[in-house]
Amino acid sequence: MVSPVMQTAPDDEMLEIMRTGYMPVNTLLTNDPPSPTRYRSLVNKAFSARRVAQIEPSVQKIANELIDAFIKHGKCELVSQFAVGLPLTVIADALGVPRIDMPRFK
Repeated sequence: MVSPVMQTAPDDEMLEIMRTGYMPVNTLLTNDPPSPTRYRSLVNKAFSARRVAQIEPSVQKIANELIDAFIKHGKCELVSQFAVGLPLTVIADALGVPRIDMPRFK
């Protein structure tokens, strides 16, 4: 599957990582300075105003799907039923992760 963000099919190495996973590493949220500065500069490129505008329709669609899953109940637990799922799904879709693999991706 070709990611709409990456515009390329994953190579053999990426497919192996997707199949088996990888050891956890520090990230933008868990790393001590000065490393977050490097991560932040990479992330900022992915979330420029132009890129965000391009993905807005798909983000709205994901938000609507999440809301549709609980609206008939008349209530929700916002964090578990929406706030986690929205960024998780947006990121997974950007990376080309199949929806069926979302629990593992999370």
